[in-house]
Amino acid sequence: MTVLVSAEGQRLDARVARRFEKSPWFLVIDPRSMEVEAFHHALPHDQDGLLRRAGAEGIAGVISGRIGALAFGLIRAQQIPVYLAEGMTVRQAMEKLNRGLLPECLEPERRHADTMGNRPVLPVSPGSAETLPRIRGSAVTGESGRGRHRLQQYGGRGH
Repeated sequence: MTVLVSAEGQRLDARVARRFEKSPWFLVIDPRSMEVEAFHHALPHDQDGLLRRAGAEGIAGVISGRIGALAFGLIRAQQIPVYLAEGMTVRQAMEKLNRGLLPECLEPERRHADTMGNRPVLPVSPGSAETLPRIRGSAVTGESGRGRHRLQQYGGRGH
């Protein structure tokens, strides 16, 4: 039985990576002997192959600080549990896992686009347009109460 850990370094004293997808290292650790096998995360989507191989080799769990929807789906499709260990070293996370104190992740991290900035999303159903609040102007042409303007996209904030 081994555990896959996303880490900032290749040793047990390294911190658990904040995000699984951006982890510079993946460590395969035997919880009993604490033997470590390190894999450098070279490519941006390198974890897909590693996760498929982990499922084939019988990885018993995955530990990370946070995890996105794609990686979470790949891991859970293989019936592998995901544990959260944000702000810990790999050694601390493994000790907590061995004692059964590491919380299991039940859903992936939600990004800003998924939560709409924590604002409630209005339900849209046929015939409900009359109940929605009216917005002045047109979102496409940029019409407002002050005249007609062309919308422009800027890369920075505050423009």
